[in-house]
Amino acid sequence: MDKNKLILPITILVASILLGIFFYAGQISTQKFIERQLKIKSQADQAMAEKDKTDRIFSNNVKCQTLLISLRQKWNNMVGTYYDESKNTCIVKYSVKDKIEEAPFEEMKDIK
Repeated sequence: MDKNKLILPITILVASILLGIFFYAGQISTQKFIERQLKIKSQADQAMAEKDKTDRIFSNNVKCQTLLISLRQKWNNMVGTYYDESKNTCIVKYSVKDKIEEAPFEEMKDIK
């Protein structure tokens, strides 16, 4: 067999293998880039959710403090209020016989 007849098929084979390697490396690089972007987006979404939660709790705490002002006008034993996220309500702190009690705002029947 003549060496010149083998050069073209070997060249095509080597070129095909190299193109395949470059294509595969490009696909791996693209996949890693996409994964990094998704991770960054996920972290940004999580940070935004935490900020929204913090803002909501702060806003509800302000509402509870405003509620305290009106409660103190009605009753003289009001100590404080705070927002309980798990119950999604203001918790009212009041004194009864030198003891501090707490109750959700909804349980304070006389308040309207």
